[in-house]
Amino acid sequence: MADDLKETIRQAAFELGFDLAGISAPRVESRYREAYLDWIERGRQGGMGYMAQNLDKRLDPGRLVAGVRSVLCLGSSYHQEAATPDGGGRVAMYAWGRDYHRVLKDRLRRLAVRLSGMAGREVRYRAFVDSAPVLEKALAEQAGLGWIGSNGCLINRRLGSFFFLAELFADLELPVDQPAKNHCGACRRCVDACPTRAIVAPGVVDARRCISYLTIEHRDRIDPTLAGKVGPWIFGCDACQVVCPFNRFARTTRIDEFRQHRLGPRIDPAEAARWTDEQYEARTAGSAGARATLEMWRRNAGLVAGPGD
Repeated sequence: MADDLKETIRQAAFELGFDLAGISAPRVESRYREAYLDWIERGRQGGMGYMAQNLDKRLDPGRLVAGVRSVLCLGSSYHQEAATPDGGGRVAMYAWGRDYHRVLKDRLRRLAVRLSGMAGREVRYRAFVDSAPVLEKALAEQAGLGWIGSNGCLINRRLGSFFFLAELFADLELPVDQPAKNHCGACRRCVDACPTRAIVAPGVVDARRCISYLTIEHRDRIDPTLAGKVGPWIFGCDACQVVCPFNRFARTTRIDEFRQHRLGPRIDPAEAARWTDEQYEARTAGSAGARATLEMWRRNAGLVAGPGD
């Protein structure tokens, strides 16, 4: 009976645009907790101070949501086929379309309504999309969605790594799935492709050196030794994902909002450097691009354009 319910939930998730679905218990194994604490203790979160907060809830999902009995982990592709943009000003693919937080949270709520109907009672839940102290990659690996690859991304053999993660914490007991196995092996393509050598160990990324962190999260001047390595990336970076062999199997997103470009694949750095407040608001509204301030966009544009441009 429980297995039938789980399969029905999985089908409902696929109908709502999710590409992966699995069940994890509301706890994470000790190896994930130890690895995360080591990452924090070494300061590899950089200026993202929030990642060192609420550690009790982050390391023990059962404390985050009272009464939770299962975690429904979901993945949604954001991959789009597109030629590499000419010139500088490249935008990481996840940010091309509409803000994934809003898009996927709406679908999670719709799935929760269906979940109550399937269960024959009102299911108490909380929905998360990269918005709470959740070790989502650990839970997703436990739920069989994929494995945490050498580049720190969750990788699925059939989908690659260009997908978002989302979770429903529910007070409904469901059979858990088998954890995914790591298939990276001895491959070092992502490690070698990282311009700033931010991948310091398999599955460990030092955010302080990561171009995505530097262009999106880092609020201050970028260290000159790293600034010259930003290359064409004005917002985020896909370098370690583009070279991953499993992304040969990446599926084009089925969600229209991700194909409705707000930022798109490229922003002209000369244009971004001259944005007014109004132009910045118009271009980034409703997109992940609003995560960076206008001053950060101008800073990034200057790095991409290079000296004298």
